[in-house]
Amino acid sequence: MASGDYLDLAEWSARSARFSTTTASADLALAKQAVNTAYLSTCSSGDPFDFLSQEGQWETVAGSDVYTLASIATAMSVAATATIAEITAIANDEDGDWISGSSWEDLERFSHSTQDDPTGGPFRFSKWNDRIRLYPTPDDAYTLGAKVRLTPANMTADADVPLMPIAWRHRLLVPYAAAILLRTEGGL
Repeated sequence: MASGDYLDLAEWSARSARFSTTTASADLALAKQAVNTAYLSTCSSGDPFDFLSQEGQWETVAGSDVYTLASIATAMSVAATATIAEITAIANDEDGDWISGSSWEDLERFSHSTQDDPTGGPFRFSKWNDRIRLYPTPDDAYTLGAKVRLTPANMTADADVPLMPIAWRHRLLVPYAAAILLRTEGGL
């Protein structure tokens, strides 16, 4: 067991609430749920935590203008326990130019129609749902740098680690999860 992983946090939370920490106990399962609740709630509080930002690179494919956030996350080595919530910036790492973001409607207005896209080096992008579209359609493979905002997902495996730095995991998640467990039992 590694310090600060899912199992460690659940066991500390269970102990703090005087619940059983044996692997087969229902108490430990409740503690794991409480840790996930505390983790997701803390990360979605609206604070712009630095640990929820990541930068990295991904490659375009000549002739392809639509990319899923999941494929970009894979190329950028985003943790398996997170997804990309938002792309905050994209740059063409080959020439250093920024790629401007816009709404889908603005991209359509700008291009007068994305149905007959020209090709070239992309200089504009639009995000919708879980995809982005580059304009114009890349005519070659380009290395793009991106800064993204992450959304954590539930931890499921005992060895999963939260995105937050290890120095804060016990301080933030264990008391919160223990309080959830104590409220579950009507308090002590």
